[in-house]
Amino acid sequence: TSKKKSELSQIEDLNYKLSVRENLIKVTNQQANVLTRSINSNQKQISANREELALLKDSYAKMLQQAYKQKNKQSRIMFLLSANTFKQAYKRVKYLKQYADYQKLQATKIKVKTAALQKANLELLAQKEEKNKLIAANKIEQNTLKIERKQHESIMRSIKRNLNKYSAQIKAKQKEAKRIDAQIDNLIKEAIAKSNKK
Repeated sequence: TSKKKSELSQIEDLNYKLSVRENLIKVTNQQANVLTRSINSNQKQISANREELALLKDSYAKMLQQAYKQKNKQSRIMFLLSANTFKQAYKRVKYLKQYADYQKLQATKIKVKTAALQKANLELLAQKEEKNKLIAANKIEQNTLKIERKQHESIMRSIKRNLNKYSAQIKAKQKEAKRIDAQIDNLIKEAIAKSNKK
């Protein structure tokens, strides 16, 4: 009976453990799925940023080539001095300043985009690492779950075996009791029959 109690308490413990572990695996899978969606979203964003950065660099390179060609043809001073009027010269000074500012702005944009891309790549690596850890933890939990399920099945088989054994013993005892009862009945009948003859 104490063995039976022990097995039943083991089954209760294992049922609780199995339930907790199954929930843990479920939650870990959900976390991994959330990370997968986030990784996919970040990868799309990184691809878009790369394309934008490539276009910015290409545009900037063309602009620098154009500026270099202009520089070779005539210097800035000559460009300003060749103006017909003061108003035209002022406009040219303004244009040169705006052009220089635009070049600086494009260069800054490239720097910012490059930094954002590097940051996004690092975040993506961290997310992938976290996902791999979750998957590894999940595998361990699933293996433990398999072991605990086998233990559960083994104890259940043992309980069933014992129940069969106990029920067989009870049936044998009941049969033996009936046999003894029948013998007693026969002895009583014989005794009555003997006493009647006297």
